[in-house]
Order: sequence, then structure tokens, then C-alpha cells
Amino acid sequence: MGKPLKCLISILLLAGLVGIFFWPLLCGKEVFYFGDFLGFFYPLRHYAAERIRSLEIPLWNPHILCGTPFLATWHSACFYPLSIIYYLLPFSIGFHIFIVVHIFLGALFMYLLARNWLKNDLCALVAAAAFAFSGYLISVTDYVNTLSSIVWIPLVLVLFEKALETRRWRYAVWAGIAFAVQVLAGGPEPVGLALLLLVAYTIRRRAAPRALFYLALLLVIAFSISAVQLVPFGELFLNTERWVEEISSHWSAGPLTLARCIFPHFLARPGKWGLAWDEQLWLKSSYLGMATLLLALFAFFTVHERRTYLYGFAGLFFLLLSLGDWTPLWSLAFRFVPGFAAVRYPVKFLGGLTLCLSVLAGAGAKSLLAHLRLKRFLRLSSLLLASLGVLLILVFTAGYFFRGLLPSHLTGLSLGQTTNGGFGQVDEITEAYLSTIQSFGRTGFFLILVAGVLLYAMRPKAKNFFVAGALFGHYTRRPFEFCRRHLQDPASHPGPRAHLHRLFGNLQKNSGHRAIYPAPRRPLPHL
Repeated sequence: MGKPLKCLISILLLAGLVGIFFWPLLCGKEVFYFGDFLGFFYPLRHYAAERIRSLEIPLWNPHILCGTPFLATWHSACFYPLSIIYYLLPFSIGFHIFIVVHIFLGALFMYLLARNWLKNDLCALVAAAAFAFSGYLISVTDYVNTLSSIVWIPLVLVLFEKALETRRWRYAVWAGIAFAVQVLAGGPEPVGLALLLLVAYTIRRRAAPRALFYLALLLVIAFSISAVQLVPFGELFLNTERWVEEISSHWSAGPLTLARCIFPHFLARPGKWGLAWDEQLWLKSSYLGMATLLLALFAFFTVHERRTYLYGFAGLFFLLLSLGDWTPLWSLAFRFVPGFAAVRYPVKFLGGLTLCLSVLAGAGAKSLLAHLRLKRFLRLSSLLLASLGVLLILVFTAGYFFRGLLPSHLTGLSLGQTTNGGFGQVDEITEAYLSTIQSFGRTGFFLILVAGVLLYAMRPKAKNFFVAGALFGHYTRRPFEFCRRHLQDPASHPGPRAHLHRLFGNLQKNSGHRAIYPAPRRPLPHL
């Protein structure tokens, strides 16, 4: 089978996986109804589409207070090329397609980045699935600007890699165009992540002058194209004030967020967005999975290449930055890095960690396939994974049988307040306890399954693709149930347009302007 055909099959497979994952949304059975998607991004992008269809540039939004700048708001993404999807299609349909397309683009671009390094389609698919179906990328479906911006980072990196490898400046030009598209998508933090990775790529090259030239060319092209958005934003930014340091580090990634990288429901309440206490509420799931972490660690210690260490240490840097108040790094960056004082919510930088670990997971899969010939390695790995899996299952079993003793020990216990009210009630703590031990049980079962697959690989007739396929299958399943709460069944819900009318329908009475969504004369169809 030729390389172009393998590449095409891989791309179609990724498209099929994304389509299956979001099939209830694409076929109209469910709609997005969660967080900032409804209250902020839906009316913001709807107003942009309304003005663009009227052949107007939306400089001003008269419907909020006495009017606010609109084009200067970076999140509006008026000039983002893929916004044409909901400019041309009916908005309620086009906006959902817009989000699904970006999940697919995240998988596609990560596949291209991993394939350019690993030269292996199957391992590149592992990296693509790890990134596209990670907790971070699914979580930011309700932060549309972050989603539509972060998915372009792998494409920018692979084009910059090609420029450095082939020494052809045209790849740097294409990388600059891709970076400009990312800037126009409206996500400031992903743009910062891309800049940091580009600088790291430049530093690691021996031919520093040429790399610096390509980086400068990339940035000049990117900011020249995106100036149509950055200039209005810059003027608005210079006339506004940002929060102080203590508030900018609000919603830092802490122990619970890190634990949920492996155990998706660790001390969580699945009935309440999958969240537990008020550590942070921006990122709904930090889930990466045991397989991603194990493969990434395996790559870091077995693949001795500069690129491995680049992604490894870059991921560690993003992890430390996401911890916010838990380390001094955030405070130092806030005080001494120009422009960093405008950034808030450190947990956003877990996106950089997710990207780096996804690439390393693909490298780890390739290294694992190379080590499958070493029977001693397989025996030791299987024993270690099986032991850890049995330990987690024992914890799950003990916790399940002693679950009845929990309410009596929690009577009168208060664990503080959350934004949704108290989280000290016995039933809520019991729910968090049960979800935690269930996460232990699932993870333990998966580790034992992987150990069995590795033992099977010791057989002379075992095929390597069987092992890689098993690892790839781990990512393609739905790794967490919280994403279902991003969606709402329209049969039991009046639909987002009716809710928007309820939210914004009083604007005419309060401000003297017409409402963004006037009251319909007939019942609204379910979306």
C-alpha cells in the first residue's frame, strides 16, 4: 500500500471517529448547551454572522449596556476564515458544524505533526486520537475561541519543521499564514503557546541564524495578515485595565485537576459537570489517560532525540505554569514578562501539556513496537502493569464493599462552599467517593488488559499492529461521560434560540435598543 493511500485512509479514519463521537449532534438529536457557549459565544458569533450577512463590518455592538466595541474584542473572530461556515449556513446548524470541524482539524494536524517526525501512520494516529479526544480539547468546546485557536498549533509546528529540515523558505511562509489564521481564531493563550514552542524549535537548531530568519519571516507574515484584528484589539487593550495578580492566578490547576489526568472522576460528582470542590471550574476535564502518560514517559526514556526532550521539557514547563499559585513560576512571569499580566486562569496552559504528551505518546507507541522483540522487556512491563492494575482493583473492591460505612462517618461534616452552594452534604460526598473508586476500577482493568496484550505480543506469530491497535482503541472510546453534559436533547429542551431570547429579550425595554433575538411570532422549531 502506497504512502498517499495510507495517509488518505488515516485521514478518513480520523474523520469517521470524530463523526461517530459527535453523531448525536450532527444528526440533530442534541445541541450544545453548556457554560459560556450559550451565554457568551452563541450571541457573540450570531451577531457577527448577522452583520456580515448584511455586508457590514461589526465595529460596535449596541445591544450591551450603552454599546461596546465588537470588532476590537478578539473573541469575536470576525475575520477568521472558517467563520464562513456559520456565515453561510443557518447559524444554529453552522455553529455546531464549526465546532466539530475544529475537533477534526485538531486530529488531522496532530496526525501530520506526528507523521512528519515518526514516519509511521499508525503511531501518528495514536498521537492524533490522544489529542483530539483528550479531556482538554473536548472541554474547550464551550470556549470556542480557545478550541478554534489551539488546533492550529500542530500545523504551524509541522510547517516550521519542514522549513528547518528542507531549508526552503516557502514552508516558513506557509507556517506564517497558518499562524495568522490561528491569531484570527481569537484565542490569546494558544497563540502564546505556539510562540513559546516556535522559540523552543528555533533554539534547539544548530543552524541558529537560518532558524532565526525563518522565525522572523513567519512572525512578520503572521502579524501582517492578522493586523486587521490585532490593531483594533491593541487599541482597546491599551485603554482597559486587567486584574491584579491574586485574581489572575484564580483557577489554577491543583492536585485534583492533576489526579483527573489519569482518573477522570477522581473525587468528582458526575451529576454536577463532573466537578468536585471549587479548585477550578474553567477546565471541565483534564483527562489524558493512563496510556497517554505511560507512552509519553516511555518515549522520553527510550527515544533519545532532541525533539523528544523538547516536547518533554516544554510539557513540564506548561505543567508548572498551569499550577499557578502552587509554584512561584506564575508570579515571576506575571511580574517580569511583558504582557503576561493580562493573562488569567493558569489552568488554560494544560493545553500545552496535552499537546506535548500527545506527540510523545505517538513516539512512545513507535518505540514500544520496536521493543516488542525483547521478551525480557515484555515480561517486566507486563508484571509491573498487571501488579498496578490488581492494586487499583483491590482498592476499588474494598472501597465498594465499605461504601455503606461512609454516610455514618460524614454526618455533620462540612467541606466548605462552592460556587453552586455547599458541598458538605453526605449524598454529594458519597457520590464523589463512588465516582473515585469507579475510576480506580476502570484504570486497573485497563492496565491488566494492556499487560495481557503485551504478553500476547511475545508469541512468535503475534503482529505488531495488534498491540498498536489495542493502544489506539483505548483513545477512540469515549474516555469520560462529562462531554454528554455539553449536549442537550432538544426533545426535552426548548433550544438555544429560545433561551437566548429569554436571556436577552429585555434589552429593548432596558436600553432603548431592539433585542438581539426578537420574540418569535410562532413556536421555534427544535434545533
